Amino acid sequence: ERKKELYQNMIQSRFSTGFNSIDAIIDGGLARGELAMVLAPSGVGKSSWAVQQTTNYVKKGMNVLYVALEEKLDRMLLKLEQNLLGVKKNFILNPEGTLKDDVYDQVQEAYKTVPTLGNLYVSKHSPQEVTITMLEQIIINTSVRKGIQLDAVIIDYPDLMRNHHLKYGSESDAGGKLYEDIRALSQKYGFVCWVLSQLNRTGYGQDIRTAESIEGSKRKLNAVELAFTLNQKKEEKQEGFLRVHLDKVRYSGDAHYDTIQYFKVSPDGYTIRDATPEEIAYDKSLLGEQYSKDEPSSY
Repeated sequence: ERKKELYQNMIQSRFSTGFNSIDAIIDGGLARGELAMVLAPSGVGKSSWAVQQTTNYVKKGMNVLYVALEEKLDRMLLKLEQNLLGVKKNFILNPEGTLKDDVYDQVQEAYKTVPTLGNLYVSKHSPQEVTITMLEQIIINTSVRKGIQLDAVIIDYPDLMRNHHLKYGSESDAGGKLYEDIRALSQKYGFVCWVLSQLNRTGYGQDIRTAESIEGSKRKLNAVELAFTLNQKKEEKQEGFLRVHLDKVRYSGDAHYDTIQYFKVSPDGYTIRDATPEEIAYDKSLLGEQYSKDEPSSY
C-alpha cells in the first residue's frame, strides 16, 4: 500500500514547467523536492527565464516564492507584472515613469476575478545577506504566515547568498555544498526549486555555451535534476530568439531529445515561449545552419 501511494504521488507532486519542449524531456515536469538550474553569462537572460518560470507556475494555480538577491525590488516587481499580463512597461507607467493609478487599480481588481491564479510572494534581500538558515526561515514564515503550502521557490541567484561552507573549504567546494543544502530544503518542505547560476569567463567565448564553464563548482550539477545553459548570439537577440543547451537531465526515461531546444522571446512583457517549427527554422538560418524536419535527435 505504501508503494502504491508513492507511485500515485509521483504524478500528483509533478508540475509542468509551462514549456512543452522541456516537459517532453523531463517526464512531464519537475516534482516537489527536485531542483533545476539555469546557467548563463551575465546579461543573457537568467532573470528573464526565472520571471517566466515564475509566472508559468502562478498561472497554473501554484503558490510561488521568488527570492531576489540581485535586482531592485521595484524593477523585479515590474518585470513580474509585465510578464504576467503580457504587456509593455508603458501599459503600467506613464512616459515620465510615474504610475498609471487607474490602470494599476483595474489590474489588481482583475486578478481577483481569476480564481485559477496562484499566489506569488517576493522576498528581496541584499547580496551576502541571506544564509541557508535564513532562507529556511523565509520559507517557513511565508508558509505559516500565509497559511499555504509552497509549491515552488525561485532563487535569483544563490551565488549571492552568504555561504557558511566557505569557512571550511575552497570556494569551488563550498558552492556545490550550498546547492546541496538548497536541494535538501526543497525535499524537506516539498517544493519545486529553480536556481540561477553564472558561467565563468571561459564560457563567454564558446560557440555553444554549456555547463563546462560553470562558475564555482561542477559539484552543483550533482545536486540538480535538470540543468541547462542559455545561448543567444547578437543576431538572435535582435530577432527575439533564445537557445537552451541541456547539460543534465536526471529523469528523462526513454525519451529521445535534442540537446539544443529553441525558444521565442517577445519584447512585450519579457515573455519566453516554445518556438514553433517555422521559428526554429528561421533561428537556424540566422546561425547559418541547414534546417530539416528529419534532423536526428540526440540524447
